[in-house]
Amino acid sequence: MNPATVKNLQQPCDTLVLTFIPGGDGQLRYYEDDGMSQQYKTNYAVTTVSKKQEGNTVRVRISPREGSFAGASDSRSYELRFPAVFPPKSVKVNGKELAYSRFPKAGEWTYDGYTLAPVIYTGTTACDAPVEIELAFDDYATAHQADLYGMSGVFKRCLDLTVEFKTEQGAHSEPYLMLPEEYLRVSQCPNFILEEPFRIAEFIGAYAKNKAALFEKTDSMTIIGDNFKQRLKAVIGSVK
Repeated sequence: MNPATVKNLQQPCDTLVLTFIPGGDGQLRYYEDDGMSQQYKTNYAVTTVSKKQEGNTVRVRISPREGSFAGASDSRSYELRFPAVFPPKSVKVNGKELAYSRFPKAGEWTYDGYTLAPVIYTGTTACDAPVEIELAFDDYATAHQADLYGMSGVFKRCLDLTVEFKTEQGAHSEPYLMLPEEYLRVSQCPNFILEEPFRIAEFIGAYAKNKAALFEKTDSMTIIGDNFKQRLKAVIGSVK
């Protein structure tokens, strides 16, 4: 994909965003042309990207670009996303270990608490040279990856649910009354992870317990209606 700064397909883009869906090994061939002429059958370029997992290591290879077209850039950077994956022990690009940063720049990596994804920023690289990316995980991350499946959807639904909760609570009581602490522990889980990603196992482990405490609390609340109580359980109670 293109970064959010790109508004149309004719606009030059110096960053390619790649998302690697959890699962088996895979490969794609990324096609490019000038986006304007009718020479797409003859003047184009293809970049092959492959992903392979061996034990606790995930390797991605971005092969040298093959072919060319009018206006093709000589270099670009990559943003690689790996949703529903624990933070890795280390990240390397072309053999060089990248530093983790809460606010990353090129040549660093970070962790997105809402999509539960390591996000790697390679920095600028020549399009005619290969890029090798390696993520190394510990045994726990590999064995418990499925624990993260579906969590991102719950986290995103909580964004809208928080607004609904405030509206529901305000309709029956003081409009500026704080939301219950039990709800905040659940809805703010992705923010806890965002701030301290290497404690993710602890936060995810506490999530189920916090959710049970939330429902016990909301069932006893008289300032929210029964319909909203059921909506809370439907949105948070299931992972989809």
